Amino acid sequence: MLIAIFASRDTQRQYASKLSGYITSIGDRKPLVLWYKDLLKIKHWVKAIYTSMPSELDLAVAEVIKEKKNHPKHSNSKSIYWKFFEFIKSIESKLLYTSYHDQLLNRKVEQLVIWNGLKFRQRIAVIAAKKLSIPCCFIERGALPGTTTLDLKGINYLNSVPRDPAYYINRNIKDTLVTEVSGNGDSVELPDDYIFIPFQVNIDSQITMFSPWIDNMFSLVELLLEVENVLGSSMPNVILKSHPSCEQCYQELFEKITKVSKKIFVINDVETSILIKDSSAVVTINSSVGMEALLMRKKVIVLGQAFYNIQGITLSANSTDELIKNIKRVSNWEPNKHLTSSFLDYLKYEYVVKGSWHKPNLEHFQSMAQRLSLLVNSRAY
Repeated sequence: MLIAIFASRDTQRQYASKLSGYITSIGDRKPLVLWYKDLLKIKHWVKAIYTSMPSELDLAVAEVIKEKKNHPKHSNSKSIYWKFFEFIKSIESKLLYTSYHDQLLNRKVEQLVIWNGLKFRQRIAVIAAKKLSIPCCFIERGALPGTTTLDLKGINYLNSVPRDPAYYINRNIKDTLVTEVSGNGDSVELPDDYIFIPFQVNIDSQITMFSPWIDNMFSLVELLLEVENVLGSSMPNVILKSHPSCEQCYQELFEKITKVSKKIFVINDVETSILIKDSSAVVTINSSVGMEALLMRKKVIVLGQAFYNIQGITLSANSTDELIKNIKRVSNWEPNKHLTSSFLDYLKYEYVVKGSWHKPNLEHFQSMAQRLSLLVNSRAY
């Protein structure tokens, strides 16, 4: 079976080459590394004009437009700009699809390994693979710290992690994963009792694809102000923190919070792990902070679509009324300790791959090759 690893960034290409080299060295098979820049040929320009295209390309274009509209650089872009952008991306999608489809077909690829699968180029490569009935495996940062995900279904909310609480009830737990955090937030005066809510990146797929009722962090703040207006003095203290990778400027938003709210505070100069540790609960759309909180055995309320949003382990809210209800009850609610421990144990021993693909070592490559072989041989697509 010919396995191809699709790379669209230099870091991915370097890792793919090393992984391919390791798998080849153990005599299992020799995976092909597909560098996206090498796949595009002049003939594809002509073919893209005359070839019938799958409707999924329109969805890929729509998603990239939604992502760009959430970017601060485009907050004031006119409608004519978006029409032109859509036109360009539509042409690009057809060109990429034609090239990826031809290369996968001509090279007789039987299994595609790809990062993320939700970004524009990767998404089109997946569309091409599916049209050729080529199964995909998706690589992403792991669900646990210092690990990697390799999944047949997708990443984040789309992954194959079981969501039924019954799956975890009777599992034998090998060990209890608990993250211990040292230190405190003494450098900044924190409220005695607060809920921590981390900001996320507005243009990330976690927000553009898996946050059905909260469009961005501006919407999140408006939601919290509405909740405070309803709860009044019974509103718990809330600490917000910006995402370190976000380019969005929130100065005016934070000034508004300071003016109109008595319960919501913005603290950016305390470590996230400390803010989690000292909180009474964590509210998140679907951030990895939710997983960090579960590892610290914190109560978690999920507002979006998250693979760890499992009944008995977390609370969830899909509307303002549900969030108000859960904020009222969270102080007296306790997650099921066995379910949480079993879920985390499953992730460690049955799901994640040891080591980060960003800093791979021999043990990581061994674990990755073993998992890839298991998934490919299972053919459970």
